[in-house]
Amino acid sequence: IDERVMRVMAHVKDNLREEMTMERLADMACVTKAHLGRLFRQTLGCSPIQFVLRTRIQRAQRLLVTTDESVGTIAREVGIGDVSYFVRLFRQKIGFTPQEYREKLK
Repeated sequence: IDERVMRVMAHVKDNLREEMTMERLADMACVTKAHLGRLFRQTLGCSPIQFVLRTRIQRAQRLLVTTDESVGTIAREVGIGDVSYFVRLFRQKIGFTPQEYREKLK
């Protein structure tokens, strides 16, 4: 994997609470936004922002199963301040609401 992509991936995983913009991620990789998009698509088959969302949802899945934190707290923990948006995104990506997912796997 391209070292610049690895650097961005590591930053995303370590800093999920932060706002992630293409501009910020591209600056971190020392490339343009368009080039970062190409690198991610070639390497991972998705855009950097899609990677951020996927990583946030994966972390939320883990937290839903391993903690008793509220859905709102977990949404904030993974960097999504709007709980309604978090629930919609989670359902879109996973097929269940966060609460349904938790009940199903606990």
